[in-house]
Amino acid sequence: MEFMTKQPDAAPGFNPAQNAEPEPHGYEEPQPEELPV
Repeated sequence: MEFMTKQPDAAPGFNPAQNAEPEPHGYEEPQPEELPV
């Protein structure tokens, strides 16, 4: 769970606000944790 502490956007259920951003972008299905940078 260390990756969750460093990358809050990596957790789809951690912050709903962060999940709403990748939706319009198009990374809702792909791996959001693969593009943390």
